[in-house]
Amino acid sequence: MQKEILEPFDSPRVSMFICGPTVYDYSHVGHARVFIVYDVIARYLKANGYAPFILLNLTDINAKIFERAKREQSDYKNIVLKYTNELQKDLSLLNVQSISSFAIVSDYVKQAKENINAMLREGYAYTVNGNVYFDTLKTKGYGALSHQTVDDMRMRRIDLAPNKRNPFDFLVWNSRDKFEVQWESDFGSGIPWWHIQDSSVAIANFHSRYDIHGGARELLYPHHEAHLAQMKALTKHDKPVKYWVHTGIIKVDGQKMSKSLGNVVRIRDAVLKYGSDALRLYILSKHYREDVVFDENDLAGYKDTVTLLQNALEHLKDSKHDSLDKDAKLLIDDFYKAMDDDFDTKQASNDLFALSKGVVEGRIKPSKTLNDDIDKMLGIFGLTLA
Repeated sequence: MQKEILEPFDSPRVSMFICGPTVYDYSHVGHARVFIVYDVIARYLKANGYAPFILLNLTDINAKIFERAKREQSDYKNIVLKYTNELQKDLSLLNVQSISSFAIVSDYVKQAKENINAMLREGYAYTVNGNVYFDTLKTKGYGALSHQTVDDMRMRRIDLAPNKRNPFDFLVWNSRDKFEVQWESDFGSGIPWWHIQDSSVAIANFHSRYDIHGGARELLYPHHEAHLAQMKALTKHDKPVKYWVHTGIIKVDGQKMSKSLGNVVRIRDAVLKYGSDALRLYILSKHYREDVVFDENDLAGYKDTVTLLQNALEHLKDSKHDSLDKDAKLLIDDFYKAMDDDFDTKQASNDLFALSKGVVEGRIKPSKTLNDDIDKMLGIFGLTLA
């Protein structure tokens, strides 16, 4: 990982594309981490004079959705609508307020077909076995985003099929398998595959380039690598995405928290039990790039931290002083220094907690200025203390 100075394409606007969930079930704490991290990034950018625009992409073309609809004898659109609405409820529970727009990938099938036709015309894609694949060796630097060589990728074969040009070429249109829902195209009746769905959403909304692409680190390969290759092919830009920002994953008993493994804690259940502020603090007390071993005892402890912050505000609310105590200034400066350094909420959290504890224990002098400063810090972290 290399740190860079933030220089948006069209400052002060910062355009962000976030890979969201597949909407066939309730969202869980693993999803909450992604939502909270990028919400805080957007809040911090806004506090620094930028105008963040976050597009959250929602996948509704997926076999898991079609299977659930079949099992429940329902139209797949009803499943999508239900869980999209439930997701928005969860986002409200988490106090995630920075999402500017939601994109449902089925709204972009027309664009996906147009993009696939363009890639076929220009030699970036080819048909075989009734499907369309992207030729990964036609774009420069494929594998660099995930720090892999061609030999590395040969060991991680994807979309297995005979007669592909390269074992790591990826599927963009599936006509071979039969799904309950399909679309007609010049290359057969089928569905646009995962990678072209997201690229089509990104190009339709941001055109040729945007600033930040985010999501969990597990998406780095093949999904984000494929996304970048398609974006390069379709936009003719060597760097259509300026910054890649990946969160670590949340693990339970050594495995990723996921619906398919059945080891999830739903967002609404965690908020009901511990409160949204405690959940946010639990997530933000780790650096966003770190993997986190989920521990409910650890999460429960942040209820006490919420109480500490509430007590600090109670000590500050009637203060008549304006001056800022030296120790307070050092901690406040360090909070912003940490946030400037790759959004290091882990260190920033420690500064906020130390500041609050100092106020409660009487080691830091209360003042109106300090009250305002802590209010700003709480706002950046998206805490309500309600």
